Amino acid sequence: MISDGAVGYFDRSAERWDELYDGPDQLGLWLRHRTAVAIRLLGDGPGAVLDAGMGAGRLVAELECRGWTAWGVDGSPRMVELARARLPQAAARLAVARVEQLPFGDESFDAVVSVGVLQFLADIGAATRELARVLRPEGRAVLTLGNRSPNRLWLERVVAPAGRMVRSGLRFDGPRRVSGSPSRAQIKALVAGAGLELQRFEYVDLTALPAPLDRLLPGPALRLSRLAEGLGPLRRLAAMHLFVLAQKAAGPERRAVSSA
Repeated sequence: MISDGAVGYFDRSAERWDELYDGPDQLGLWLRHRTAVAIRLLGDGPGAVLDAGMGAGRLVAELECRGWTAWGVDGSPRMVELARARLPQAAARLAVARVEQLPFGDESFDAVVSVGVLQFLADIGAATRELARVLRPEGRAVLTLGNRSPNRLWLERVVAPAGRMVRSGLRFDGPRRVSGSPSRAQIKALVAGAGLELQRFEYVDLTALPAPLDRLLPGPALRLSRLAEGLGPLRRLAAMHLFVLAQKAAGPERRAVSSA
């Protein structure tokens, strides 16, 4: 489960995180690109879709514009307030809740999406099973996880631990990526264990500068990120995150009809 300290951090910095989507830097580029990829993988509505870990509701708003009836949850009450202000017509469908404890019945949604959330959870498996639980048979799940690239491993195993040592002395309670980046084999097992069928991976958040150079040199980092988009087969080595597209297996009744 995401820590109470991380929830408090996102509460205090909700407006700043929302503004990052409009930023001219590498992070703004990544956030906008993730939203675009999630929309492309989900496709257009109609249907009921859940954004688990919706933040300030930007993806929920985009999905509503594309014919979906969107629900959203987030562990941060302030994020939910911002989302409701952005989408007053959908306020009743936006709630404070954790991904691992969704307040919905089984098979409630035609699609589920969770972007930039799972890496903050201690038990990705429990969260993935919960997302699969509320998904209808043959529904789509679109998830993001950290990609086990050289830059990502450097960030997780060297830069982040060093940063935590410094921040602990300052009583910093910011979000910590608890789970690390699973391997492709681990992701496949995670998806299968939740009753989902893996469709494909897609690599995003490409960077050629290792942390902390990407923050110390924001201009070159942004230019190199844009150049990296044309890397083709090398995207896997440069991407910080990956999208997982999966589908829930058809129910036994549907499988019987299909095989008849």
